[in-house]
Formats: sequence, structure tokens, C-alpha cells
Amino acid sequence: MLPNDINQYQVFNKHNYLHYKEKLNLLLDEFSNSTDKLSSNYTPENIKFNSLDDITLIVYKGNIVAFASVLSRPIWPKNVSRIFNRLLRNKKFENSYQDLLRDSFFREKFVK
Repeated sequence: MLPNDINQYQVFNKHNYLHYKEKLNLLLDEFSNSTDKLSSNYTPENIKFNSLDDITLIVYKGNIVAFASVLSRPIWPKNVSRIFNRLLRNKKFENSYQDLLRDSFFREKFVK
């Protein structure tokens, strides 16, 4: 299960994620070979990292938990970006996401 303590996670961006690039590519390859209807959007070739404004990579104990990207296009108005242009949650932690949300909701609503 993933912990609620944000201090136990590492967050990387486009400029400092390179240590995890190979792991990220493996995760993207795995998802791109799935039966998800958008899986072809997640190949490393189709993501085109060089054209992204930024990325967010969330890591827990050396494992990638999630990946997200930010993208701007010339056809969009100035200073407009698409947040979560691509969002991938590591399926290894699927139950943990639900537990995290449930636990956080419970604490916020009922624990004082």
C-alpha cells in the first residue's frame, strides 16, 4: 500500500528524471501493449518528450507510481497548456490508489 506521507515520495520533472528514463520507457511500453483504447498514445515514440513543456514523475522507493505531462501547442492561445496531456498510473499500485483516496477522505471527514 502506498503511504499517505508525501515526504516518502520523490517528484521529478523533465530536467531531472533521466535516472528513471529506462524504467519509465518500460512502463510506457507495457501499457502501450495493453488492450486500453488509448494505449497507442503511450509509446515512448508517440509521447515525444522533447516537445513536452514538462513532465511529472512520482516515485516511491525506486518505483514509478505515476507519470503526467504538460503540453502547449501553437494553435492554442498564448499561455495555455494542456495539463495531464498524458497521465499514467502504475498498475502495480492500483489498489493502493483506491486505499489512499479512501483513507484520505475518511481522515478529512471524520478524524479531528
